[in-house]
Amino acid sequence: MAKVSQGLEQPGVAEELFLEVKEGFDGLEISFNIALVLLDLAELYTEQGRVDDVAAIAEQTYAALEANNLHHEAAQALLVFITAARRKQAALGTIRKAAELLKRYQQCVVLPT
Repeated sequence: MAKVSQGLEQPGVAEELFLEVKEGFDGLEISFNIALVLLDLAELYTEQGRVDDVAAIAEQTYAALEANNLHHEAAQALLVFITAARRKQAALGTIRKAAELLKRYQQCVVLPT
């Protein structure tokens, strides 16, 4: 629903829904899902020109994934996003590429049972 709200140009509703989803994931220790929601939120903030908020999201994304041994390509994409966000130069393409690579890597990860 958050993506739908974003597509319907309802950024306030989209933001609220993204944050609700993130809060739901927080206690479950599913860092990939948290990171993906944060990247969606970063995309929304970028569309709104909220560069300071994008930088904060970049830091949260890094923290969410810090303990995981990410595939080199996914880690590099996230570092590009984080560096750009810190410089207040994050672009939608950078965020989307990071999310795409993270999703691809997540599909390859076998979680312990």
